[in-house]
Amino acid sequence: MISGNGSDGVAVISPASHTEILGNWIGVDATGTGAAANRGGGVFLERSSDILIGGSAPGTGNVIS
Repeated sequence: MISGNGSDGVAVISPASHTEILGNWIGVDATGTGAAANRGGGVFLERSSDILIGGSAPGTGNVIS
C-alpha cells in the first residue's frame, strides 16, 4: 500500500527503463475501497521507457486512485 505521501505515490525518474510496477495499492486505504491520497500523482513517469504498470497474472494488477 503506497498512500498518504506528501508527493507522488511512485515516481520513476529519468533515465529509467525496464521498470515494473506490479501488485500495489496506490492512493487507497487498507480496504482498497476508500481514498488515502498521495499529494502528487499516483504514478509519475519522467522520460522513462519500457515501463510496465500492472499485469494480467494473479497479484500483478495495481489499484490506483
